[in-house]
Amino acid sequence: MTNGTSSPRRQPAPRATYTLPDVAQALGLSRTTVRRRIGDGTIKGFRLGGRQWLITAAELDRIGSINL
Repeated sequence: MTNGTSSPRRQPAPRATYTLPDVAQALGLSRTTVRRRIGDGTIKGFRLGGRQWLITAAELDRIGSINL
């Protein structure tokens, strides 16, 4: 039951890490290209559970400012 007032919607907290597909979409690159850039060291990422690549928000900010 509500009292007629609505609470403001909360904005989601900034994420600390992003998945490879998230980064690919944010940068306008293919997943394969992001995977290659991780392999050659242009993008720094780490594996979670041996399969999934994660990229930190700080790294996404850094690579977003350079021309890949």
